[in-house]
Amino acid sequence: MHLIFLIIWILIFFGDKQKADAVLWQEGPNQYFKYADQDTSSFGENDHPVELDQGAINTALKLLKFDKKKSSDSVALASVFSDEQVGLLSRIIASGLKSANPNKDIIFVIERVEQKLLGLKKDSSFVAGRVFFKDGQLNLILGDYDRVRNRGYEVAYDPTSAGIVSYSFNHGNRTKQTVGSTAFNQVIVQTPGIENKKLKNIRRNWFVIDLGVAPKHFADREEEEKKMEMAKKRKEIEEILGRPIPVAVAPQTVPVRTTEYRLNALNNLKEKGLVTEEEYIQKRKEILEDL
Repeated sequence: MHLIFLIIWILIFFGDKQKADAVLWQEGPNQYFKYADQDTSSFGENDHPVELDQGAINTALKLLKFDKKKSSDSVALASVFSDEQVGLLSRIIASGLKSANPNKDIIFVIERVEQKLLGLKKDSSFVAGRVFFKDGQLNLILGDYDRVRNRGYEVAYDPTSAGIVSYSFNHGNRTKQTVGSTAFNQVIVQTPGIENKKLKNIRRNWFVIDLGVAPKHFADREEEEKKMEMAKKRKEIEEILGRPIPVAVAPQTVPVRTTEYRLNALNNLKEKGLVTEEEYIQKRKEILEDL
């Protein structure tokens, strides 16, 4: 009898351990999504499993932007994640949280590749973090952010490019703010449904997202960014020309003249004697031929 209980306990223990180490997605040694134990239990268990809309996650992550301006009179919005990263994040997060245990988070590392010098040079960097769902909101904590890929290090330890060199990443945690040169310390653009976690102080690397609110403001944000971009381009042109560009006056709306409208107008002209019978017949023929 004791042996049976021991076998059951072993199956439960190792089953849960396997679940914690389960890889949801992986590409090489340094890109992955997998389950991990919560970094602390002081915040309570997560509200897992949970079924979330992938499209809502996708839209909310696209709204995560910060101003990387270098002066007080300019605005240069940058996305926290690239479009490729957003697509991967939303897909794996939605499927992973659907099966996640309450005491597990999803930790991840993904790469961003930027083409420079007309594609002759590639800059690669990594973003690491953890995701969980708690109190009706999606939580995203960043650890390493834009951590530059060290090609020299990889060549030294992997001269054959077999892809065996793995980095040690900081996935972020609930109790401590990530510090250092690779920490995310930007002020995100304020958006309804997205805010930074407030503990003793504001955690800039911890985003709390209401998936029922944030996506509704996506169209408004896009329109606002278009206006900002137009204003920026306008200012650049004015600086080149050395003078302000006059605001274009919108043309007045011209009423659409239908066939019925044109025939009635022609009849009125005939009744008033402003056109001859021959002119009336010719013009009426032309109007009807336009049908």
